[in-house]
Order: sequence, then structure tokens, then C-alpha cells
Amino acid sequence: LLVSLSATAFVTHTSYPSVIRDKQANCRQRICTEIRAVSPGVNIALVTSSVALLSGYHIRLSLEEKNNQEQGSCVTWRQYQADAREQWARHVKDTDGWLYAIQTLRNAMTAQSFLASTVLSLLTLIT
Repeated sequence: LLVSLSATAFVTHTSYPSVIRDKQANCRQRICTEIRAVSPGVNIALVTSSVALLSGYHIRLSLEEKNNQEQGSCVTWRQYQADAREQWARHVKDTDGWLYAIQTLRNAMTAQSFLASTVLSLLTLIT
């Protein structure tokens, strides 16, 4: 691919970056036309249904967590994680584990930033 691009650039007397820029512009134009293929009415319906589904899920989840909290049971993953964080904070507070706490927080921040950069890298590969 690089050889063909450089050969094309040499033959047409254009610079290598301009050939890439033209290919990127053509690709963007093709993608934009494919996105515009969905009518505005369908697009609005899809966005509205997505927001409704996501809102309904979070409302149901919060109601379930509230009901389970009143009964004293822990069912959802978010509640389990919150309880684990609370127990960890109590452990650090009760013991002399401040160094352990700092290392754990540093590792958590490193893991989250690695995950975020991986997701962004994968998204740039997809698009």
C-alpha cells in the first residue's frame, strides 16, 4: 500500500501527505453519505428510544437497589461494589494501612487510565 501510494504521488507530482489527505476526505465523504442515508424521522425515533431504554433501566435499577437495601439484602453489582469499598475504607481507617491505601488507589487509577486509553485506541481503529 505504501509503495503504491508513493508511486502514485511520484507519478502525479503531488506530495505524499496530499494523497493521504485526499483518501481521508473521500473516506469521510463516503461515511457521511452513509450516515445521512437514515432519514431524520428515523434518527429521532432511534435516539428517543435509546434514551428511553437507558432511563428506564437506571430507574428500575435504583428502585431495585432501594428495595433491597430496605430488606437488608445485596443483589446488584453496584451495591456489592459500594459495600466492598466501604469495608475497605473501614479496614484502612481501623488499621495502620495508609501505605496500602495509597498503593491501591494508585493501581486503580493506573488501571482506569489504561482501560480508557485502550478503548479510545480501539475506537480510532474502528472509525
